[in-house]
Amino acid sequence: VMQIEEALEAYQKVAEINPANPEIWLDYSNIYKEKGLADKAVDILNDGLKVQPSNPDILYRMTAYYYENGRLKEAYACLYDALEIDYKKHTTLFEYSPQLESDPMILGVIDEFRNK
Repeated sequence: VMQIEEALEAYQKVAEINPANPEIWLDYSNIYKEKGLADKAVDILNDGLKVQPSNPDILYRMTAYYYENGRLKEAYACLYDALEIDYKKHTTLFEYSPQLESDPMILGVIDEFRNK
């Protein structure tokens, strides 16, 4: 438990020092997600979006967190925003959350953008 707390402190410092680093927000939020604190994980990603509003990786990850938390409306909204920014990166969503590949609504939203 001590190592997790130390890691969280380290990520918080790095996020303050270098908020433009896109990986920081994904890794930092993932620690909370692994601890079962999905809402806190989303909060971290929201902080990242304030600094990097057009980062599709953050939005795809938020899609996964919202989806896994049963907040489907928010998940679809994040997915839509991510697809608007960078359609080609949508596969990262399935790398992180393979179960989303079998969701017809998620696939339907992605299909809408395939031909744009």
